[in-house]
Amino acid sequence: MNELLSITINSFNWKAWKLALENDPETMGECIVYGKGRQEGIAMIPPGLMRRIKKFLESGEFKGKKGIESKLFNIGERTWQINLRRAGIESGITKINDEGKPIKGTIVHPHRLRHSLGGNLIKKGMNLRYIQGVLRHKSIQSTQRYTHLDKEDIKKEYMRLEHEKEKHQRSQF
Repeated sequence: MNELLSITINSFNWKAWKLALENDPETMGECIVYGKGRQEGIAMIPPGLMRRIKKFLESGEFKGKKGIESKLFNIGERTWQINLRRAGIESGITKINDEGKPIKGTIVHPHRLRHSLGGNLIKKGMNLRYIQGVLRHKSIQSTQRYTHLDKEDIKKEYMRLEHEKEKHQRSQF
């Protein structure tokens, strides 16, 4: 959460992104983020989100100062947590019981977003080492926990590789 709330306008590499857009309108943006122990990392920002951030900064909605060190989000941790929980409820991700209270295990929180990202990337076929880089984990074991690999996922991947191997062997004859 601190990574997100500490992003400033200057955290984005706007110059490189604008230059790259001339050749490819679907260029990913880059944003410097700081994780645990102020460890620096680069977050890749999808092109559509980069355009929305740019539009937001140029709009009257942006409440920060226009200086480059101005924080992108002018809210505190607690407000962000409340907004995230509310978004989880409104989107239907967080389930509500008969008493109108959120059901534990369905509540959206920052760490759940990271777990969800890891799981989605592995299901889309991204290599575990790349996911480790995206999540900025030092240990591959941490990344494995985030991706929620189960036996069936491992079996499917193994079978996919076996089929590719067999197909390759047949094509050589």
